[in-house]
Parts: sequence; C-alpha cells; structure tokens
Amino acid sequence: MKSPFTVRGIVIVALQAALILALVGAGWKVRIATGLPHVAARVDPTQVWFVRRRLKQAGVALIDSVRLVHDGGWFLQDLETDECSPVGALDLLVVAGFRRSLDELSADLLAARPDLTVTRVGDALAPRTLLDAVAEGARAGATA
Repeated sequence: MKSPFTVRGIVIVALQAALILALVGAGWKVRIATGLPHVAARVDPTQVWFVRRRLKQAGVALIDSVRLVHDGGWFLQDLETDECSPVGALDLLVVAGFRRSLDELSADLLAARPDLTVTRVGDALAPRTLLDAVAEGARAGATA
C-alpha cells in the first residue's frame, strides 16, 4: 500500500549510526532526538566523537535533552526548559531508549486472566539491552 504522505523526514531516538547513515544515503532527512545529555552518550567515549562527526557530516541533526510528547500532535519537549517544538510532518517515527519499564500488557493479561502466570522480561521489567531481554526470555522459557 502506498503511503498517502510524502517523505519529509524521520526522527530517531537512539538507533544505530549505520542504519541512520543508510537512511540519509537513501534521501531521508534525519533528526536524532534523545533524552540523554547528548546524542550517542552511550557510545564508547573513545568513539563518540567519530560517530557524532560522521552523522553531522552526513547532514543529520542531533537534538539532545528532549522527550517525545503527544498533545494533539507530536512535539519534542526540552527537558531543561519544558518548551515544546513540533516534530513536523513525518512518514515514520522511531522511538527507543526509554528510561522506565514499558509494561502495560502484563497488567491487562492479569486483569483478564488472574489464573495466568505472567513473567516479565526485557523492557517490561526495566530498560535493558537486547541481549539482556533474550537471556531473560530464555530463562523464563526454560523454567516455565
């Protein structure tokens, strides 16, 4: 199905630099937004300068200390001033890197079926890496 929208850009929060550069190479306008003090804050300190430089040279806008909010539209709220600026028209919005668990499903499952045993893993338990989530999921499956 063809999108009814024209490609205007993308906002990415905490995604791999290689993917971002591939999107730029395909003609996307990319902005990276993060709640951290600077984009790529979790990259190895000996490599972060190279990553940020490469992104900036590719034309990627780096936006730090913001969070995504929805209030009749999508906005980036500055965590230091609370000022909001509209995200603008986009075809795709990728949000990653939450600082708290995302666990709405287990409560809904337990409300619907109190007899179920629900084991929370990965980001449903607390923010963590993919490897942590896979290991926790494997442990949960092995003990079920």
